[in-house]
Amino acid sequence: MRRVSLGLCTAAALGAGALLGCEAAEKPAQPPAAVPVEKVAENAAEKSGEAADLATGAAESAAEAAEQAGSAAEAAEELAGEAAATLTALGFVDDRDAVQVLNIKLGTRVTFVPATIVVTAGTGRKLSIFNDTDMPHGFRIPGLAVEVLLPPGEETLVVLPPLLGPQIYGSECHLHVPHRHASLVVLPARPSGD
Repeated sequence: MRRVSLGLCTAAALGAGALLGCEAAEKPAQPPAAVPVEKVAENAAEKSGEAADLATGAAESAAEAAEQAGSAAEAAEELAGEAAATLTALGFVDDRDAVQVLNIKLGTRVTFVPATIVVTAGTGRKLSIFNDTDMPHGFRIPGLAVEVLLPPGEETLVVLPPLLGPQIYGSECHLHVPHRHASLVVLPARPSGD
């Protein structure tokens, strides 16, 4: 008996569900409520305004960062100028009669040692270059119109023209271009009487 009443209840429930389904199918579907065009336009304008505010803020931040970077660059340039002016004002003292330079063979290459020759500005500056190889080589500083022949196994004295500093000149063996090059660095000299 219990099974029969359960079956009847189930059938009744299914019948009621079918009836409701039919009623729903007979009713025409309601379109979703339409949003007024004015409201859409108002939302779009609001979002555009927010985007414009963000863009303006980003542009202002970028301009401020650029201004700070420019100020930092100007400060660095000013500091570098002051340092150069201080070095020039103080200058360097060089009490050597002549700067010793070697022309030697290292491995398969001929090179000048030191590769960076340092002198102070002024007149009477000399290089004493010893060619420690078994063949002649050259020494040229194109920026100063200096060009000498270095005989093998001999020392050659090179008197430099008046020098202004600070300056860096390239030097080379003009007889054998593949040889390693050197540099002549001219530092400001300390003013006399200091």
